[in-house]
This record gives sequence, C-alpha cells and structure tokens, in this order.
Amino acid sequence: MYRPYRATLRRPLSLEQDNGYLENNSKLTKAKLNNPVHPITLPMRMDKGDPRTALFKLCRRLQWPMPEFESREEMFRTPITLNGVKTPNFNLFTTKISLHIPNSKVLTLTGEQRTDKKSAQDSAALVLLLELKKQEVCILEEACF
Repeated sequence: MYRPYRATLRRPLSLEQDNGYLENNSKLTKAKLNNPVHPITLPMRMDKGDPRTALFKLCRRLQWPMPEFESREEMFRTPITLNGVKTPNFNLFTTKISLHIPNSKVLTLTGEQRTDKKSAQDSAALVLLLELKKQEVCILEEACF
C-alpha cells in the first residue's frame, strides 16, 4: 500500500535561544547537555546496585558515554570502624567517578568510603546523580517495586 509523504512542520531556530555555554562556570545549560526541555525522571531504590543502574539508564537515554569508575583500596591489619560502627572487614574502598558530557565538561566526583567495592561505586554514582539533579538534568524519585 502506497502512503504519501507527509511534510512535518518544524519551528525555525531562533537566534535568541540559549547558546549552551556554561553559566558562571558551574551550571550546565540544557542546550549544552543536548537535553530535552523537561528533566528526565529516574525511578530509583536505594538497594545495592540501583544508583549505578539509574546512572547507566540516564546515560543511555541521553546518549552519553558510560561513566568511568576508579576505585582505591586501603588495607588494614585490624577491623575497621566506619561511621562509628565496627565492621569485620579489613579493607576500605573509595571510588572516584568521571562522566564526560558531550560538548561540555567532564564531571569528576568522589563517593564515600565503604567496606566493599560495589557499595563504594554506588556511593559515587549517587553523588553524581545528586549533582546532575542539582544541574536540573534529572529528577530522582523513590521507586517502590
């Protein structure tokens, strides 16, 4: 069956639109982030692995490269006391996360210290998601599954 081509109406770009440069060297503009007008809503639970999964979904949706994690391990001879709680673990991990935003800058943040590597990565991903929320790129909402 033959279907005729339908022309779609597109609004012309205005010269008054945001040029996408960084405002005050701190806030990323929506045009600079290739972001839709409205922030993306991300449902997220605080279970192990969910902050990383939410960040990966956001990067896929916005067609950004995946973030890079760099973990640092500290070994101790005695069990660790972390946030006033004595743990049976002898290792402490700190993770630094870097996200390259196309046509913009690289965000590099450090998460909290944790006793296992995956939890340290979750902490760094959560810090990055909170920064992106502050930049109005996404909205984090608590999901109940």
